[in-house]
Amino acid sequence: MKFGTEPAKEAAFGILKNKHLRGPRTDFDGSDGLNRAVILPLLEKAGRPEGYQVYLELLDVKGLGFGNASYGTPVAKLAVNEILRSFGKNNAELKRIRGLKEFEEQRLAVRRWVEAKIKGSKYP
Repeated sequence: MKFGTEPAKEAAFGILKNKHLRGPRTDFDGSDGLNRAVILPLLEKAGRPEGYQVYLELLDVKGLGFGNASYGTPVAKLAVNEILRSFGKNNAELKRIRGLKEFEEQRLAVRRWVEAKIKGSKYP
């Protein structure tokens, strides 16, 4: 496959089907080889912002469990922390969200940010 061709792009977009791209992260070092903070912006730049959907399910989880695993921190909190830490450095909206005191306010604001990313709009 030649780099940059439609078949090559479609093959690259196959990463969205990888089950290891989904699920909570307790660290953000990409030690599993699937660093969402690197992969998702690249997919977005290539015209596939739907990769951010991996966060929607996590942001809606109530409690500590996801799949067959249980975490010491609520799953939605892990997702909020990952997004703020991974994407918030140069994003004014995420910086504003980080300053919100109530977790539920943060969660809902981050969810709106993710939904805007999926739609391909530049969140203010």
